[in-house]
Amino acid sequence: MSRLPAIPPSREKNLTVEKLKELVEIWKGDRGDPLDRVVSYRDLVNLKLGRVSPGRVLQAGDATSPPPTSVGALTNLTASGGFHVIFLDWDGVDQPNYSYTEIWRSSDDNLGNAVLVATSQAGLYPDVVDGNTGFYYWVRAVSTTGHPGPYNATAGTYAQSAIDPDYVIEQLAGLISESELAQELLTPIQAIPGIQQSLVTLNDEQGAISGRIDTVAAIVDDNTAAVETKASAQVVTGLQGEVQSIQSKYTIKLDVNGYVSGIGLMNDGATSEMVVASNAVYFIDPGQSITAFNPQTDYSSLDALRNTQFVFGYATVEGQTRFAINVPAYIPEATITTAMIKDAVITGAKIKDATINGAKINLADIWDLSIGNEMRSANYVAGQSGWRVTQGGFAEFGSGTFRGHVEMQSGYISDSVQIGGVLQYNDFSPGNFIRNGQATLSYSAAMTNAQYMNDGVRSISGNYWEIPGGVQYLQADLGEVRFVNESRMFFYALDGRRYKYAVAVSDDGLTWDYLTGSGPSDGSNATGFVWSRPPTGGYFAGYEFPTIMPIGTFTRYVRVWMGGNTVNAGNHGYEWELYGAGGGGEDPYTASVGTHVKDWVRPGSTLINGNKIYTGDAYVDTLQIKGQAVTFPSWAQTGSSVSNGGSWTTRLTVNVPRTGAPVAVFVQVYGHINNSYSSGGAVQVRVLRGSTVIGSFTAADARFLATTEAGNLYGGGDSTANFFLDTSNSSGNTAYSVQISHSGPSSSTTGLRRIMVIEMKR
Repeated sequence: MSRLPAIPPSREKNLTVEKLKELVEIWKGDRGDPLDRVVSYRDLVNLKLGRVSPGRVLQAGDATSPPPTSVGALTNLTASGGFHVIFLDWDGVDQPNYSYTEIWRSSDDNLGNAVLVATSQAGLYPDVVDGNTGFYYWVRAVSTTGHPGPYNATAGTYAQSAIDPDYVIEQLAGLISESELAQELLTPIQAIPGIQQSLVTLNDEQGAISGRIDTVAAIVDDNTAAVETKASAQVVTGLQGEVQSIQSKYTIKLDVNGYVSGIGLMNDGATSEMVVASNAVYFIDPGQSITAFNPQTDYSSLDALRNTQFVFGYATVEGQTRFAINVPAYIPEATITTAMIKDAVITGAKIKDATINGAKINLADIWDLSIGNEMRSANYVAGQSGWRVTQGGFAEFGSGTFRGHVEMQSGYISDSVQIGGVLQYNDFSPGNFIRNGQATLSYSAAMTNAQYMNDGVRSISGNYWEIPGGVQYLQADLGEVRFVNESRMFFYALDGRRYKYAVAVSDDGLTWDYLTGSGPSDGSNATGFVWSRPPTGGYFAGYEFPTIMPIGTFTRYVRVWMGGNTVNAGNHGYEWELYGAGGGGEDPYTASVGTHVKDWVRPGSTLINGNKIYTGDAYVDTLQIKGQAVTFPSWAQTGSSVSNGGSWTTRLTVNVPRTGAPVAVFVQVYGHINNSYSSGGAVQVRVLRGSTVIGSFTAADARFLATTEAGNLYGGGDSTANFFLDTSNSSGNTAYSVQISHSGPSSSTTGLRRIMVIEMKR
């Protein structure tokens, strides 16, 4: 050991200083034996003879390859949760060779999934986490040479942070009395001296907080009145200096014997709150009126309140305390459960669902209107004045002007209708269009003996017209759309042959509808045919044998396609007749459709005859309907051929929604009497309302039979129509049906069947 000079007692002050100086110079190597120089930790580190641990402890030895040191396991790890933090502490940091602690954590109790989250030289650590979040923790010590020791345990230590107050406030949104700010605002003032002032200021590495509380109070016996103002501001940071939370708050509380009111403000940089705890709030504008607002006054009307300085808040009007607004208000969006609006001027409103018992609307622009029951004019009197529209679709108007398209399923006009157009007499004309020269004939191939086509001779003979074999047609062009009731073709029949035929009609000559048989809509060729008559009979000279083809529609073009006969491929005949409303004279084949005169037509669109209106579009200048009468027909039809039996069989039914007024029933049936070797029979038709018969007629009888030289009868038929009036006062859905039976020894079939029911109501 080196010998150093002793330091004399302090009473020898000058000598002491000299000795201290000498001692320092020896330690530094500036005096005496160099071996007495003091070596510092830095010298050892620079010479690679040692190293300083993180705990500032010198570890002697070769610093380039220090010998390893070891530490034991840390013990007594505990974890507890706080707001946004979990606090950890443990024992064992005072053991030899200890340098620092590693903190590991995992969301599950599996050390293999744990990650290193922090290090700490002390035996504690605050882990900053989200609110209401839990983790498992492990710790282990690291030696001065950087060698970690064992973990404190295999199983983790679990802890969970407290529920975030912000989350609680969010869940209680709307319950303002339970919000953090409101709760503080409504808490009674605790310390109530005469006058008190508190100042708090904290600032460290974890953040800063500053606050001030001023309280004034007056106390007499048990009666206390106090006012407290509180201002606070805080910033909380994490271990790395990041801002965890920031908030400023200001409250004013008034406490009278524990009854607290006041106002509070809060701002956390993302959201802000203002809470007012008061029975009533008033905003006034002194410049609005010279009349002061008195909260104790029960104002007689809103107008009386409007003449005061009151702007908005709670006010008593007509005995009711309500929140009132005394200035123009713009509300871009509002949800109102119940509203009482005495007088409102609304420029634009979108109301999704509203129940309005009574409203006076001077002018309304309504995008979409749904009426629950009905709407009507103020002067509405049924059948006399005003208008009405019901939820069920019923409408009643005095008059109307329609500038666009009008569609009606049915209608009833009690007096008259005037429609602009050209007066016509031939659109629903009776008689034979071909014989009367009202049709232009054309053929798909050259016609031989065309003069026989319309010479009026129907009977079986050797004088006939002919078109080359194969599928061919005859066409009649009526010049314009007209009503055509039926086509009658008298085919060649001298040797008992039968012909295949089909019937098609068209309004424009381009698109075709097949009424008998079938074929493409472009009219290029018929593909399906029917036979012109039964297999036997009807071919003796001097007798007529027509093939009657029901049409019963409006059309311009009629084509009869033919596809040869049972003997050869040729197409032959005696006469072709095309009838409108009926035949001529005492012709037994005439259909009973009725007579129609003085028809009105707008070319190409509208036809009005004495009985019906047929229209694609209606152009109406003035429409007058007497008694508000409108009817809608119900109808049904079929063209399938069925055999008739001796008992009544329902062949057609239509359901009619009746209101109790009389109804008109129109029935048309095509009946055909088959050949027989005795007297002819008849096709009987009756019409029923439910199970009650309201009328009957004969569709076909012996008039249509041809007689052979041997006295045999051969079949024929016709389309017959009748009209019935049902004056019963039935209401609701009522079924009308057509029943058909055969009487007599022969047999019969039924083809086209139609029924139309019109209620004659006002």
